[in-house]
Amino acid sequence: MEEEYVMRYGLSVLNLLGLHPFKSTVFGIIKATIYIGLMGLIYCYDLASVVIQYENIRSLADSVDSFPSGQQSIVKLLSMVILRKQIKILYNMVDQKWPDNIYGKELEDELQKLSKRFKKFCHTFKTIYFSAGVLYLCKPLTMFSKILFTDWYTPCDITDNYCYTYFLVIQIIYLSALVFNAFVFDIIFHAFLFHAYCELEKIKYGLEHLKISEDGTDDKTVYKEFCNIVNYHNFTLKFLDKINDVYYLQLLNHFATIVAAIVFGIFFLNIDGFPPPPDKLSKYIPYLLTHQFQLYMYCVLGEIVYNQVNSISEVVYHSKWYTKRQPKLTRGMLMVMMVSNLKNKPTIGNIWKLNLETFMQVIKTAMSFHAFMQTVYQTDN
Repeated sequence: MEEEYVMRYGLSVLNLLGLHPFKSTVFGIIKATIYIGLMGLIYCYDLASVVIQYENIRSLADSVDSFPSGQQSIVKLLSMVILRKQIKILYNMVDQKWPDNIYGKELEDELQKLSKRFKKFCHTFKTIYFSAGVLYLCKPLTMFSKILFTDWYTPCDITDNYCYTYFLVIQIIYLSALVFNAFVFDIIFHAFLFHAYCELEKIKYGLEHLKISEDGTDDKTVYKEFCNIVNYHNFTLKFLDKINDVYYLQLLNHFATIVAAIVFGIFFLNIDGFPPPPDKLSKYIPYLLTHQFQLYMYCVLGEIVYNQVNSISEVVYHSKWYTKRQPKLTRGMLMVMMVSNLKNKPTIGNIWKLNLETFMQVIKTAMSFHAFMQTVYQTDN
């Protein structure tokens, strides 16, 4: 299936970075150490530049923009190292999935359609990310002057060709790596969620097509098939719990940095009044759209999986669970309905639900912080 392609793509990229969960070689450790070390070093330099050049809130306008993405990237890279065993467990659980044709051609065709849509989504996702990155890197072209993409402290004269070229190349590599990391790690997370969605779809299909007889005693064949479905349903919910455990810190950090990016992005876009000048539009519009799109896709996919988990109980409810002559089956189906409404859902740090309601709350929170900052800034000036 297509989601397997995405999963394998994620593993191939992790292998390229020396972070493959199933391969631990000396060369891989060296690659991972160098890559994470360089990313961490540049991130620290970025942070130091913000501190060194700080004069007032306006001085942050050109230096703080890459900080949220840098922090996201560092946390994701370190998580891949620290949680290597847990991520390996996730991939092993993916390999234990039911065959796509377990219930025949009809279900298999439906899953293939879903997979093709997901693959298109991945290509669209990649196009948007890298297009936004290219637009952001076009900033020096719009200004027709020797400026960096994000304002860094430079110990040499930036007007000097060698100095400017040196820092420009470093920033191109760093910002390209940030976009690359964001895309790869986001796609891996989305692929895990999509896998859970497909497995829940198989469970729904199995429950919908249970041949429950309304007469006679417990049908042992049907009951055995039902028990297999319940066991796999429990396994899939454990898979979602494992996703929550592995991505606990990443998602908390992810949403905190996105709120910061949106707040500062809107604030600095309008810091000189409205409408903003062309240079700020070319810089902050792609910046804001990318972060909001990233947040939106996380919440949309979380909402889809959330609804899919809840829909299991609806499928059971509309079946013949009330059949009195098969008490074991009835009790089992009631248990499935109860379990489907528990908190085995995608969450942000096991605190907030990963859904569209949370997306709206994040946007509202960001706008409230922006209004507060704008009020403080206008009062001080």
